[in-house]
Amino acid sequence: MTDRFAEVALPLPLARPYTYRIPEELAARVAPGARVVVPVRRRSLIGLVMATDAPAPAAAARDIAAAPDPEPAVPAPLIETARWMSGYYGAPLGLASRPLLPAALWGTEAGAERTERVMVLAPERLTLVEREERFRRRPRQRALYETLEALGGSAPVRHLMEQLGFGDGVIRSLARAGVATIEQTEWIRDPFAGVRGTTPPAATPAQQAALDAVGALGPGQGALLLGVTGSGKTLVYLEAVRRALAAGRGAIVLVPEIGLTPQTVSRLRGAFGDEVAVLHSALSDGERADAWRLLRRAERRVAVGARSAVFAPVADLGIIVVDEEHEASYKNGESPRYHARDVAAVRARLEGARLVLGSATPSLETMVRAGESWRLLRLPERIGARPLPPVELVDLRVAPRVDGTGPVVWSEALDAAIVGALARGEQALLLLNRRGYAAFLHCPDCGEVWQCRRCTISLTVHTAPPGLRCHYCGHEEPLPWSCRKCANPVQQMRGVGTQQLERVLAERYPGARLARMDLDTT
Repeated sequence: MTDRFAEVALPLPLARPYTYRIPEELAARVAPGARVVVPVRRRSLIGLVMATDAPAPAAAARDIAAAPDPEPAVPAPLIETARWMSGYYGAPLGLASRPLLPAALWGTEAGAERTERVMVLAPERLTLVEREERFRRRPRQRALYETLEALGGSAPVRHLMEQLGFGDGVIRSLARAGVATIEQTEWIRDPFAGVRGTTPPAATPAQQAALDAVGALGPGQGALLLGVTGSGKTLVYLEAVRRALAAGRGAIVLVPEIGLTPQTVSRLRGAFGDEVAVLHSALSDGERADAWRLLRRAERRVAVGARSAVFAPVADLGIIVVDEEHEASYKNGESPRYHARDVAAVRARLEGARLVLGSATPSLETMVRAGESWRLLRLPERIGARPLPPVELVDLRVAPRVDGTGPVVWSEALDAAIVGALARGEQALLLLNRRGYAAFLHCPDCGEVWQCRRCTISLTVHTAPPGLRCHYCGHEEPLPWSCRKCANPVQQMRGVGTQQLERVLAERYPGARLARMDLDTT
């Protein structure tokens, strides 16, 4: 029999995939998208099979050591997506393949699924008379039996012991009595299991028109839903996903920030219940792996999360929704430096799914494509004709200012607005896009600006705790008392950060309760 060779991508910055010989005993499991264990120098690594028809290498090829899964872990369209990413973004194929699997599945032991003991009542329930006879001198057994009954007939043993206080002896004795069994089942971790759902309202005529237009899209086609804030874009997303599920297909919903995920999960679970799986970087590796498995086995049909959820292994993908498509957080900051919106467009084309992008302020490139290859759908009015919040631009060059705020430029208009909000018992939110106390430290004598020796950018002044910090690499230095070049004892702080703004607010509004939210506090 002629030897066959596989092209295997490894999660390493390698110029090209490695080629391995497929042993005859593993031939049935080694297919494109399968995880395999391969030797790399003196260690073993998990790799992803990209092709099984690779030409024989010039040198002798090493054998694939193992194939831990009974079927391919990654579907074919995702393999093609990784190849596109590798070529388009100039990334090694191994690194472009890394987002296709959760981190836990790149480990050599990741194939073993975690299990837990579950106690299950016998199908035939005991009558009240039988319970009186059987549990006459065993009140804890009766309490356990009726607790299981109230929980639907089964519960994890871990939950019964740790949360409900039943001892191991009581659990074992109830099983020995023949009225319940202890079984091993897969342990699925779902951190959003307790999230309550919210029922979506009925669609307005404008939303219904947008939904009909989305439904008219062909396989692989896209649409931009351009709607002002509060116009009801979310309801359009939900109903479009509902229609995809009704047709037997799956869905991916992308949100730009992890912080938005619980809100989105609540809305999706209100509409689709336990069909929803959550994928984002704030979850543990185990939680992400569990959600990934549920999607891969088609036990969940809707994936929701931040940019990495675009690689969710949703079976028979029918629609991809990218909410707030203009957000910069859809760009990945490390190799492969992909943009989730563009990857979503490629994946929709490869899988014949519809693509819906939503925004009140679309990116320029999306607007161009909406005028060429994508449909442009509009929701021009807010629900209930509610007015948009008033916006007032204050020119700080000429506007009257409040004295006593130091370098913080404080207009009378802002001061009056805050005083009015506090008097009404309302909250006020001030946005400032700079952490720390001051932007940089400056010597007024020689002009020296303290910079990071690694990054060659100015160090930010912090006061809690005091010091100079680089917000790129994390380098820190003590707050100096004199210039390191000319020894001038006077150093000036330039620019305003959130710490300084917090101090000014505390002095100006002593009765207000303040909370500073930035990377130093959250």
